[in-house]
Amino acid sequence: MWKSLQLINSKMESNSPMRQQEIIDQLNRILLFPVFSNSMILSGFLRFIVGETLEGRANTLKEYTIGTNVLAKKVGYDPQADASVRIHAGRLRRALYEFYSGPGRSDLILISVPKGAYVPSFEVVTPVTVQHDVLTDTVIYKPTLAVIPFYCLEEKDLQVLADGLCDQICMDFTNFNELTVVSYYASRKVISQGVDSKEAGLLLDASYLLTGSIQSNKNVIRIRVQLIQSATQHQVWASSYEIEKSEMGNFTVQDDIVKRVINQIGGSHGIIFREAAKASPIKHALDVKVYDAVFWYYYLLNDLNEDTFRRGLAVMQSTVQLDPQYALGWAILGETYVAGFFMDTIARSWTRWQKV
Repeated sequence: MWKSLQLINSKMESNSPMRQQEIIDQLNRILLFPVFSNSMILSGFLRFIVGETLEGRANTLKEYTIGTNVLAKKVGYDPQADASVRIHAGRLRRALYEFYSGPGRSDLILISVPKGAYVPSFEVVTPVTVQHDVLTDTVIYKPTLAVIPFYCLEEKDLQVLADGLCDQICMDFTNFNELTVVSYYASRKVISQGVDSKEAGLLLDASYLLTGSIQSNKNVIRIRVQLIQSATQHQVWASSYEIEKSEMGNFTVQDDIVKRVINQIGGSHGIIFREAAKASPIKHALDVKVYDAVFWYYYLLNDLNEDTFRRGLAVMQSTVQLDPQYALGWAILGETYVAGFFMDTIARSWTRWQKV
C-alpha cells in the first residue's frame, strides 16, 4: 500500500530522545486529522500502540492487550471469538494511508502499522511526486449515530415494537447525508454482549447514541426516546410518546413516532448540530468538514459580524466544492449569502443614519 505513494524510506533510530520527540510530534499531527480527531477508537488505538512502543513495551502489543486497554473489553475476553481489534486495526491502516495520501504526504516522519502485527513502524521518508489518483486531500467528516435497542419489559409484543421502531429510525436516518448511521443489527449485536452505553459508543465508534425505553399498562404504551453524546455520556435530548395499546400494530402510528424523532434530531436544524454548535468553531482548525460547515452556520446566527461571515462563507463554499451533490451544504451556503446580504444592508443603513 505504501509503495503506491512512491515514498523512499530510510531506517530511523527510534531510541534517540530527539527522534522520540519527533515521533510524538508526528503522532499529535496525525491525531488532528479529522478521521482520527473524530474517532475515539482510531485515535486511542494509535496513541496506545505508539506510546507502548516508545516506552519499550512493544512486545506486549497483542490483540488481548489492545482489546482491554483501547476497546474496553472485559478481562478474560477471547480475541479469537471477537474480531474487534483486527477490524479496527484494518481501519487504522486505512486512516494512516488517507493521512499520508493527503495532508501528510510531505511529512518526513512516517508512522505505519504493518499488516499482521500491531507494533507501529517509525521511518524517515523522502517524499517525491505522489500519484494524484490515490490522493484524498480533504475528508468530509460526518458524525456517527448508532440506534441501540430500547429497554422494555419481557413482553414479546413490546420487544417486537421496540425492534421495529429502532430499525425504522435507523433506516430513515440514512436519508440524511450529513450523518453516518451504524446498522441496527450491528448495534444490537454489541448490546447483546452485556456492555453499557459508554462501552457501546466506543465499540461502535459512534458520536451519538439513540436509545430509549417502552412501558405499558392496561391500555397505554409509553415510549421514551433519548439521545446521548457518547464521549461525555450527557443526555442532550429526550422526548416521550404515548399510544393506545390497541394501536401497537398500526404502522401509521409507528411511522408518526419515527417521523417526530427524525425531525427533532436530523438535518441542519436538528439537535445533533445544534448541540455541536455550542462549541465555537474558532477553536477548531479550518478543515473542510460537514461538521464545521454547520458549526459556522449556527455561529453566524448567534454572532453575525464581518469576520465570522467571511470565515464562515469560505467554509461553506469549500464544502460544496468538495461535494457538489451535498444538498444541505448548498442550503447552508444560500442562507449564509442571505445573512451576508442583510448584514450589508444593516451596515449601509447604519452608515446613512450616522450621516443624518
